[in-house]
Amino acid sequence: MSWRSVPEAFAEVAAAHPEQLAILDHGRPALTYGELLSQAAGFAAWLGERGVGPDDVVGIALGRRPEHVVALLGTWMARAVTLPLAADAPAARRAGVLQEARPALVLTAPPPAREGAPPARWPSPGERAYIIYTSGSSGAPKGVEVNHAGLTPMLEAQIAAFGLRPGARGLCALSLTFDASLSDIGCALLSGATLCLEAPASLGPGLMATLADRGITHMDVPPALLPVLDPEALPGCVETIIIGGEPCDPAVVRRWARRATVINVYGPTEATVCTHLTRCDPGTWRRPWIGAPLPGVRASVHDPTGRPLPPGEPGELWLGGACLARGYIGRPDLEAARFVERGGARSYRTGDRVVEDAEGRLEFLGRVDRQLKLRGHLIAPEEIEAALITTPGVARAAALARPLSPDARGASLVAFITLERHQATRAHDAAADEEEATPTTGALQAALRRALEAHLPSWMRPHHVERLPRLPETASGKPDLSALAHHPLTHNLLRGAATTASPDSPLLATLVALWSEVLGVEVHPGEDLKARGATSLSALQVLAAAQARGVLLTPSVVATEPTCAAQAAACAAPNHLGDARPCDDLRDHVEALIAARPLPVALPREAAPRHVLLTGATGFLGARVLRELLTHTRAAVTCLVRAGDAAAARARIAQTLTRWGLPRDGLDRVSPLPGDLARPRLGLTDDVWGALAHTVTEIVHVGASVHNLATFAELRGANLVGTHTLARLALQSRRKRLHYASTLSVFVGTDQDQGVAREDDPLDTTRLAWGGYTQTKWAAEVLLRRLEQEAPLPHLTIVRLGLLTGAADTGAISDRDTLGQLIRGLTTLGLAPFGCDHLALDVTPVDFAARAFTHLLDHPPGTYHLANPTGALTFARLLELMEELGAAPRRVSPAEFARQALRRLSPDEAGACLALCRVADPTHRLRAVDLFQSTDVTFDMARTFNALRHTDVRCPPPDEAMRWTLRHLLNRGDA
Repeated sequence: MSWRSVPEAFAEVAAAHPEQLAILDHGRPALTYGELLSQAAGFAAWLGERGVGPDDVVGIALGRRPEHVVALLGTWMARAVTLPLAADAPAARRAGVLQEARPALVLTAPPPAREGAPPARWPSPGERAYIIYTSGSSGAPKGVEVNHAGLTPMLEAQIAAFGLRPGARGLCALSLTFDASLSDIGCALLSGATLCLEAPASLGPGLMATLADRGITHMDVPPALLPVLDPEALPGCVETIIIGGEPCDPAVVRRWARRATVINVYGPTEATVCTHLTRCDPGTWRRPWIGAPLPGVRASVHDPTGRPLPPGEPGELWLGGACLARGYIGRPDLEAARFVERGGARSYRTGDRVVEDAEGRLEFLGRVDRQLKLRGHLIAPEEIEAALITTPGVARAAALARPLSPDARGASLVAFITLERHQATRAHDAAADEEEATPTTGALQAALRRALEAHLPSWMRPHHVERLPRLPETASGKPDLSALAHHPLTHNLLRGAATTASPDSPLLATLVALWSEVLGVEVHPGEDLKARGATSLSALQVLAAAQARGVLLTPSVVATEPTCAAQAAACAAPNHLGDARPCDDLRDHVEALIAARPLPVALPREAAPRHVLLTGATGFLGARVLRELLTHTRAAVTCLVRAGDAAAARARIAQTLTRWGLPRDGLDRVSPLPGDLARPRLGLTDDVWGALAHTVTEIVHVGASVHNLATFAELRGANLVGTHTLARLALQSRRKRLHYASTLSVFVGTDQDQGVAREDDPLDTTRLAWGGYTQTKWAAEVLLRRLEQEAPLPHLTIVRLGLLTGAADTGAISDRDTLGQLIRGLTTLGLAPFGCDHLALDVTPVDFAARAFTHLLDHPPGTYHLANPTGALTFARLLELMEELGAAPRRVSPAEFARQALRRLSPDEAGACLALCRVADPTHRLRAVDLFQSTDVTFDMARTFNALRHTDVRCPPPDEAMRWTLRHLLNRGDA
């Protein structure tokens, strides 16, 4: 295919799919492909009427709305150059950009929509397409001029790698002033997919709900988001996750790659957005590989003199080809230094250190200069230093990324300044105690804030500015950054004197500590958190840390309350339910679901060979249920598996069995079925759905999205809507038996966590349910009982399971097992809190649960409770067993235990461990991670005992089962 410009390629797609939805605007359908093409052409004509034509620059400051896309495409149709502008950029920075780029027109409000026809001539490869401003080492942002030549080939390569297509939906939430947004927009619109515009705040606490609500299939997100989100809460609609711009912990990437296709992209602005990409393998991803170059991109590794290096030798990455930018606006010296010619070929020196391994893969090693990536942004420290020096009285400045304290989890922007001599003397004379806000110190603080706000966007402003008598220097007289990286931080000049009130409650103190740690700056109770640098990403980090502590902080409180004091007051209010949800609200969801999707009229079931549809076959319990079905029945089994095709689904099943050491014989009776519980009709075609409804005789529904910290909205699709879909299938064509795996959390995670929980309890008296998982499972049970009333299911079995733990024979345990997370956390810390010895932990080995569950399939319909029938394990006994195996934790106070857990553990491990701490402080209770500890509930298991009494299904005592689990964890090093 010959080269085409982006607007020409888009016009071809629009002509083929005129009625396809092109843009979804914050959840609302905005423009079809035909409408977008017509409006973009009309905008191009509007520009022409105002004298804007080829190579003229058009500034676009419309914000995140469909008109931005119209203007982008229309400007290119007019063969003009786009210049994206941020509405919230500092005035001085914006003025400098406009003076340098000299746009013919700046669009701050959308022009009247009008229709038009595509132009007679499209842009050529050598014409400028856009100008993007990036952070500059010269102290000012630099404008990169990029031609059209490399844009379409880059997008076409990404579309193929990402698997975009008509009907897919791509998330666009990155800043429109970053060139990565061109990838999000272009990939969607050149593939026939729907571009879903969302505010950057949607990348915060409500991300999973947004993904599910919009049906997002492809999302491009900052890598810094992945560690603070849980892949288990990812909606089933998401197929592909694109990350890039900075390295991400390989272990985190592997966890996400087990849930969706994860693709790491690499490329500087100076080489048209993206030059390399690679798929992250869930089993082998160990380093920040950037992959192979895209077609037409030339990549080579060089030493500081420009000499090419062979594989295995690290050096600077040079790039060449049609992807290269034209250069920098008004920076001939910088352009000559970065864009070089060798042997008649032009190359861009990226400043990135890489090494090529034996397999030809490039690994990112870091920078050769001072540029850094922090929380998704490329930052030149020199630009921060230049802004600081504009402050009256500041003589020198040095900025770098470093932790604020030895306990800090990550790096923050820190700057050091020295004052002019007379200014330093006055400051010393006026303020012997630097903690006092003297007029001189106060004036300096105010001047620093004004300088930073005037010259730098919020993401480039330092979190801490420290004044020194003199900067440490290297032998060449430059600031010694190595020394500054370890210099003690004593007084932050950015701290306002009026905000030094101390927290007046433990809850407020906790929130202040969490926000201060995440933002990397000292926060005070009454300070506006956004003014201190809070973003959607930092909100996610604080929520994760708060949930780990059991603090009842919710996304809605973070979104609506601007200060720590206000958030603490909201959390302490008598009507604050934390992560609880009224069950009347859940019942409304059930009724709405039933009303929206009427049940089919089913015929009686005719005699037929046993054919089971099993969900969750690649899960911890489901894999063993599959093994039991293949071993103890003659049934044919169809397994619903999240996968791209049947071959991939079969491979996932086989891999899961191997992982748990289960035999793989009998798989010839298994039919893998690619599908998804969260998608309408399981994501199946009409023909497949119809065939399934006709052949299946019973449905064993074990699958669920399980995560203790996910919200109802995030889990609703898989756990509630998916259950309703399977109930409809049970009544489609011929009636089928339906067996549903529920949870004892429908008692433990609700206000019914006392007394006796009976197997025939209908859940009618429940008022509140805590945590998204419990809420969706409780609602699913209520749904099934309501459907029984409307169209009686021929055979409905509900099995409420206890806390599933490692297999009794091997101790093999799921990565998501809460008890395993507790043990890993205790062992990592080497600590345990006083005061928890009496707590009771349910220990239900997964192999016993699978055998018992499968046996119950052939018993009368009804509800069964399935926990360890021999009793619970006390926390004191757990510690004794750990001591027997040489891993005895040292006892400390609950407060010290909580402090260490929050500092040193992952959110999941901390959440499991700190559920213990609610014994000492009931306000730090997160019901969703209760571990069935000290619940005051006695589980009635009479029906289950009666069903199993004449079988060989036996559950080992908790001591015996726990020994196997502890050996497994300790021997493989996971604990």
